[in-house]
Amino acid sequence: MPNSGSRQVRTVGNLTDLLRRSQKRFGELLREVCEVSGFTQGKLSREAKAERKRLISLGCIHPQDPIGSMEQPTISKVMAGVQEPTYFQVFIWLRVIRSHYESARFAEICNKLNIPVPEFPPELERKLWHLSTFIPPEDLLKVYNESKDEKPMEASPSLIEHKEMRWEPKRELIERTTDGDIAALPKTELFRGNTKQTVKQ
Repeated sequence: MPNSGSRQVRTVGNLTDLLRRSQKRFGELLREVCEVSGFTQGKLSREAKAERKRLISLGCIHPQDPIGSMEQPTISKVMAGVQEPTYFQVFIWLRVIRSHYESARFAEICNKLNIPVPEFPPELERKLWHLSTFIPPEDLLKVYNESKDEKPMEASPSLIEHKEMRWEPKRELIERTTDGDIAALPKTELFRGNTKQTVKQ
């Protein structure tokens, strides 16, 4: 019988295709955000490597984490939508890009060129996170903290416990049965599957 979960999946359609298209769109927007600010793939690669090293030294991430490459060819593949980014790549790249947009140097360059200083809106950054199929760290932290003291299923009966309660009397009966009780049993024929067995007195 179909449940509500299966109905929700049907409204999404082809989930595999959706993930592929979302990640491709992430790469396209990431490229646009970099190009608007004059942030080349090479510069993103250099800044991302430095940021990765800094985050490791601060203990924010561990060197053994599945961070992924910060090399320019990897960035190019992600932007082209032919390679999935890791969580740590998205985290580091977006941190570096935001820092670039908010830097005094970037504002100075725009002023010298007599052009408005482009912005990197938080809404766009959040959209990039979602298109990458990940959620921002602050959202993850919020959900985790909220869930620590929650017991959302507490009011629902446990099927496992219910089954154990039903079998408990039988278990107690078996545990109370002694060798003497078994010896006192009459000669009985037991059937296990198609094999006939006899319990001798």
